[in-house]
Amino acid sequence: MSSQTIQEIRDVVVEAYNSWAKLYKQFLDGRLEKEPSLPKVDRFTIRMNYPRVVSIFEHGRKFPFFFKVKLKGTDKRYAIPVECGEYQRKMLKDALDGKYRLGAVQLVERDG
Repeated sequence: MSSQTIQEIRDVVVEAYNSWAKLYKQFLDGRLEKEPSLPKVDRFTIRMNYPRVVSIFEHGRKFPFFFKVKLKGTDKRYAIPVECGEYQRKMLKDALDGKYRLGAVQLVERDG
């Protein structure tokens, strides 16, 4: 993995811990009845910095968008088809048209 990707993994883990710590403080202050459990990570998503680690392009056929991801040790970028709902499709299209500025994206695998 690239050093950028490793930093993104660290950021996701720190955010999960900080979220737990905030809930735990509320528990200690008596604002929560049940003690929160520590974060358990079976699998989690990695944020990818745009455009350094990932690029996005519109295809328009079976999948509306593809993300191209560069893997460490290669000079190639690998295309990953993106299946998304209408809301996400509109947001990505608007971002590519310059209405929004993308900073990072997260890919989430659900149900295969």
